[in-house]
Amino acid sequence: MNSSLDERKFIALPAQAVRGALTCGAEHDEPRYYLVGICLDNRGDVPRLVGTNGYILFRHENNNIAELIEPGNAVILSKFTVPKNAETVIIEITDLGWKVSFLGGYPTPAILVDEVDAKYPDHSAAMKLPEKHSLEGGEIGVNLKYIEKVKHAFTSTSVIMSFDGTKNGILIKAKNDPSTEIYLMPMDLLN
Repeated sequence: MNSSLDERKFIALPAQAVRGALTCGAEHDEPRYYLVGICLDNRGDVPRLVGTNGYILFRHENNNIAELIEPGNAVILSKFTVPKNAETVIIEITDLGWKVSFLGGYPTPAILVDEVDAKYPDHSAAMKLPEKHSLEGGEIGVNLKYIEKVKHAFTSTSVIMSFDGTKNGILIKAKNDPSTEIYLMPMDLLN
């Protein structure tokens, strides 16, 4: 067996999950440059693929991330585009840096992406809602442009939206994908 293949470190992630994280990440013109792209995060109880712009947070649990990222660490990768026909995204650390390639559909060349030198914010507390949700008397405002991002982040056309009747935000999950969740920050409609 080729020793260089033994030393290569790579993981496979569902293309739809990577698209979701990229969709919910910050745009290039936002001041928080470290939110542009995706985060491979192994700092919490479960390894996750994360994307956020500060108002909408996408998380996808995936144990493969632990094969690349040591416990207690996270890596931010710059923004890239996942081809529409891709089914799987391969993320690999090479001598040249981070390489991303795509499987499924038409052949697409691999690309090199930059590692962003910054600390990704802790997102673990953002997704905690009470077990029992009460909608009595609760109102919550949302920015519809973020609802559009939710639409593109899931493969399912049906989602479950939970909130606790306060202004803590909305937890969104697809019924067919328990490993993926989105947290949408509330919007103050009174001002």
